[in-house]
Amino acid sequence: MILLPLIAGYLIPLHCRQQLQLINRLLSLMIYVILFFMGISLAFIADISSNLLLILQYTAVFSLCILGDNLLLLALLERHMQWHNTHKQEDLPSHLLHMAL
Repeated sequence: MILLPLIAGYLIPLHCRQQLQLINRLLSLMIYVILFFMGISLAFIADISSNLLLILQYTAVFSLCILGDNLLLLALLERHMQWHNTHKQEDLPSHLLHMAL
């Protein structure tokens, strides 16, 4: 239900610059409204100050797990699909420039 408007938005072609600017402004406004309501809902949680450390710990653990998984997947991807550089280094025009590099 949430992804349906996103998919529909990609399927509808728009070439008019004014319509795209209007859609961008409306999307920005919608994001601010959503953030406003999220802030209001957080303000009414009674014991949020006592749970902030727990929220920070969860966030740190999730971030480290996601970062670690991404790095592991990149290492595996590099091992199975190695990148081959076809560029050949040319001779530099200056001996001084060659020494600097």
